[in-house]
Amino acid sequence: MTTESSYDFHAALRAILAQVAEAEAAGRDSQELQSARRDALRYQRQLAVLQAELERMLAQLDQPTSHSATRFAPSKRLACHHADSADAARLIDGDLPPWMIDCSEPH
Repeated sequence: MTTESSYDFHAALRAILAQVAEAEAAGRDSQELQSARRDALRYQRQLAVLQAELERMLAQLDQPTSHSATRFAPSKRLACHHADSADAARLIDGDLPPWMIDCSEPH
C-alpha cells in the first residue's frame, strides 16, 4: 500500500490511459470505460496540482526569507570544497539552507 505522497501518478495515469485506449479500440463503451476516463481526468488534475505546488516550493527556495538572508549573508556562503561533514549534517537537518553551499566555483 502506498501513501498519496509517494504514489506514482504518472504510472497510474499511463495504465488508465492504456486501458481506455484498449477499450476504445475494441469498440466498448461501458461503465468501466467511463470510470477509467474519470480516473484519468482526476489523476491529471492531481498531477497539475502537485506540479504547481512543486514549482511554488522551488521558487521559494530561490527567494531566501529576510531572516535567513540576514543570518546567512552571501559573504558567509560556503564553497563546495570548504563544506565538511558537519555542514552536510546541518544541510540535511535543515539548519543550513541549500543556497548557502556555493558549488559554482571549481576548487
